[in-house]
Amino acid sequence: MITGLDAAIVGHRRWALRRWFRSGAGRYYHRAGHPGVSSRVDQAFYALIDPALRPICRQLHAQGIGTTPSCEGHFHGHDYFRERWEELLLERDSILGDGLPVVDSESGESFLFRQPDHRIPWRTFNHFYRESMRHQATGYLGILVPSRRVLLQARLHTLRPRAGHLRVLADARRGRLLGGALFHVLVTPGDPDDLTAQWHRVAEWVGHALAGRHSAG
Repeated sequence: MITGLDAAIVGHRRWALRRWFRSGAGRYYHRAGHPGVSSRVDQAFYALIDPALRPICRQLHAQGIGTTPSCEGHFHGHDYFRERWEELLLERDSILGDGLPVVDSESGESFLFRQPDHRIPWRTFNHFYRESMRHQATGYLGILVPSRRVLLQARLHTLRPRAGHLRVLADARRGRLLGGALFHVLVTPGDPDDLTAQWHRVAEWVGHALAGRHSAG
């Protein structure tokens, strides 16, 4: 049994400091807890990662570099969010009643989320839709480089892209909490084709940095 999970949308740069749980319908719930940083390599884990991010995460994990909870970004329409809203209401009823089965996204451990005072954070569908639309097109990946890999940290920082809809931000404070150097990769494209192109740029940046790891990290 588990309680205290939240369905609210949180800022991308806070994702690594939340513990995430996935329902059978694919909705994510979260709560404060152990930081969500992964270097897992099993197929079940990679199946949960968005396709555009999968090869980047594989590259990083193969070199012992952790990644945080992530999302490639999406361009869903009104009907998609209406379906998600209906699922959210059904899940709320389960949480208030017999409980909602959820799975820890990092460990794969199963829980039953049951809480008699659970509330969803939006009053109406329109509130939910507007907030979801503001966040959905932003893609995000957090990269955590171990503290001992000082030269690789410097290489990632030096080579990071600085143009257009792609930003890479270093976060020293949250990095210290997680035990390394944290880089926030944020993609805010205008359409799906641009989204794909931007994640290709991220893959190239990561590949170039890792290729020089013997001399630079």
